[in-house]
Amino acid sequence: MKLFYVDMRSTLIISLLLVFLGFGWLTPTRAYAQTQSVGAWDVEGSVGYFTPDLEDSNHGYLISVAAGRHLSTGFIVSGELGIGHTYERYRNDDEFFPGNRQYTTHYLFRLRFRYPVVTKERQQIGLNGGLMYRRYYENFQGRPIQGEYGGLLFGLQYTYDLRPLRVGLRLDTHLRYNDGLGGYIVTPFVALTMP
Repeated sequence: MKLFYVDMRSTLIISLLLVFLGFGWLTPTRAYAQTQSVGAWDVEGSVGYFTPDLEDSNHGYLISVAAGRHLSTGFIVSGELGIGHTYERYRNDDEFFPGNRQYTTHYLFRLRFRYPVVTKERQQIGLNGGLMYRRYYENFQGRPIQGEYGGLLFGLQYTYDLRPLRVGLRLDTHLRYNDGLGGYIVTPFVALTMP
C-alpha cells in the first residue's frame, strides 16, 4: 500500500507541473494511478487536480472510478463516475459573503471510447473521446445586509441551491507509463471539454 501512496503523490505533482507549465487551459487536468487490465476488462481509479470549465478560474480535486470492456476493434468502451469539489476565492474583506471561499460539488458521468497506441514496451498513448454529463451543486451563502429601516439592501435571507446540468463532448489524450512497481500505471493527461 505504501508503493501506491508514493505513486499517487508523484503523479499529482506531475499533473500540477503540467498545469503550471502551459497545459492549464486544457481542462480538466488530472493524474492517476491505475491497475492493469485483467483479461478483456479495464478497471481504473483516479484522483487529481480538477478545473471544470475553460472560462472558470475555480479549481479543486476530482475522484473517479471507471470500468471498461476491450472490443475486438481495438477500442476500449467504458463508463466513468466521478465527484469533484472546487472553490472560488473572494476577497477576505468582502462584507457580503460570510467566508472567503464558495464551494461547489460536481457529479460527473462519462461514456468514453479509447484507442490505445503502444509506442514502447512500457509506454502507451491513449486517444479518448466520448460524451460527458455533469451536474453541480452550489450552496450559495450571501450575507444579508439590512437597511436603516430594516429593509433588505443586499444578499439573501436564506441559502439556495443551484443544480445546473451540462452535457457535452470530451476529448483527451494521455501518456501511460508502467513503472513496474506493483503493476501500477502512472498516467498524466490533459483534456478539453466542449459544452
